[in-house]
Amino acid sequence: MKALLLADVPPCVDYTAGIALTELCAACPPDSVVSCALMTVPDDGRVSDRLSWLKVERHHLPPPYSRFNHWPGLGTFANFLHNSLIRFPNIDRLLPKVLRLAEQCEVDRLWCVLESDPVIRLTARLAKELRVPLYTHVYDPPEWWLRACRFDRFSRNRVLRAFDEAIAMSHRCATVSWNMAEDYRRQYNVETVTVLPCLDRSLAAPRPCSGPVGDQLTIAIAGQLYAADAWESLLSALDSVNWGINGRQVVVRVYGRADATSTPGRHIEYCGWRDQASLINELATCDILYCPYWFDPAFEKEARHCFPSKLAAYTAAGRPILVHAPQYACPVQFVTATHCGLCCHTKDPKDVLGTIQQLASDCPDSDAYGSNARLAFDAHLNTEAVADQFRTFLDVDMSPLHLTSARKRPSLSSRVSV
Repeated sequence: MKALLLADVPPCVDYTAGIALTELCAACPPDSVVSCALMTVPDDGRVSDRLSWLKVERHHLPPPYSRFNHWPGLGTFANFLHNSLIRFPNIDRLLPKVLRLAEQCEVDRLWCVLESDPVIRLTARLAKELRVPLYTHVYDPPEWWLRACRFDRFSRNRVLRAFDEAIAMSHRCATVSWNMAEDYRRQYNVETVTVLPCLDRSLAAPRPCSGPVGDQLTIAIAGQLYAADAWESLLSALDSVNWGINGRQVVVRVYGRADATSTPGRHIEYCGWRDQASLINELATCDILYCPYWFDPAFEKEARHCFPSKLAAYTAAGRPILVHAPQYACPVQFVTATHCGLCCHTKDPKDVLGTIQQLASDCPDSDAYGSNARLAFDAHLNTEAVADQFRTFLDVDMSPLHLTSARKRPSLSSRVSV
């Protein structure tokens, strides 16, 4: 086996997507994957020492929007010109380079992560040129990326047509949730496998805490603050009680690359980026781990299909989880099924505060949520549990005849009953 991994970041320790890819590559035999990263982000991404055998080729691209992106009336037209005259031609010129890498490494399959427009545009053309099986991998619906980058309507439609073509011609498609797997199976008539985000079992906190962990009530959020509507409703709810609940001052910790903006009276600590081990250890000292999702109907597809990778870190920390999302959201299904926290399905301050009070109370139910979170990590969100699903997706042969130093790990079923 020799797979070409085409993605917008390489397997690395600096980006959430890169961390997820690192865990999956670690489940493959050494020297069985070569990475080609079509990068819009400025940093190269540091490859983990665990993948010292991985060959990585990086190509940097201009941003997916013009410098006039935010100008009213002009931004859409400027983005159209930018994509048509600069970005798309730059992407297309990478095709011969990626083909050359694939041929030099004698790859026998394509593993393409359809997260951003460079990979989406090249995937079907690469598969046709190389004439090898195509395995597509989807973490987020493409509409999320296109909306976030303010793609104009014409450029957006071109990318979506390329996405549809890539999925339809796939030998197999890996999806990040069961909802997405079922919908893609019906829509594209393609075989799907659910591959959840995962982390190495050794990163889990040594022992889940029980009860309050300090004089303050600490609520933590890790990763991107993409669900702005839920996030703002949490802050408004805390404002309504002057950031005090059950006689404890509330402090919110934000881990990740968020803009540090302070507001008088709001106790928000912007902690910046942490490596996974440090992040999980710090999350384990918090009372509640907060997972907001979109309430805006415009993002219903994303809410139904996307499984937040932060849940792997949250469950590894072994603390109660608060999912703030509509009932149809994917993380609601997981947290409800595994009993590792509570869900709030409205933006009403009273409902938000009531859910926080339940989780923060010193009672057996609250302790059980943290213990169940760790059980959920051990059963579903660590590399060993996900490895077999991923190997099924990519047709990885782990028989002794094809192994030199890789060791097969046990895993559970790919589907959680929800």
